[in-house]
Amino acid sequence: MICQYCKFSNGEIFQSEFLGHLCKECSCNFLDKRSKLFLQKLSHFNGSENIYNHYLNKLKFTDGIKYLAEQLNCFWLIDLVASYQHELLNNSFQLWSIRLKSDKGAIIECREDTNLPPLVTQVLEYTDFPLNNFEFYVVGGTMLLKSEY
Repeated sequence: MICQYCKFSNGEIFQSEFLGHLCKECSCNFLDKRSKLFLQKLSHFNGSENIYNHYLNKLKFTDGIKYLAEQLNCFWLIDLVASYQHELLNNSFQLWSIRLKSDKGAIIECREDTNLPPLVTQVLEYTDFPLNNFEFYVVGGTMLLKSEY
């Protein structure tokens, strides 16, 4: 098979639902461009008209986080953050990050500030979360995008 983008057969070819047959290099380039466009959309969330309650009632979240969860099918991320709130009651400001690993896994961490050691570290063996090195906040019990702070 031949990559429909670069027209070469550079090793393994992937079938993309929307883009057809792509080589690994072109597939990564499209995902990178798609991620950048999505991050641009997220940056337009400034403040929030609505605040949503997580079903465990340990966390609230904003329009931007709801949009993120709906678009990337990652409501599990809200659940994960909510599950740690009982341990972080004394931390009114939390900086959360998700960092993708090369083996399709991820490391999720929570810190009090950028250069401080993590309060929480959770390793995921597998995730389909597409954004590498994504950060967000929990402030006063509300999960929000950095642009919404």
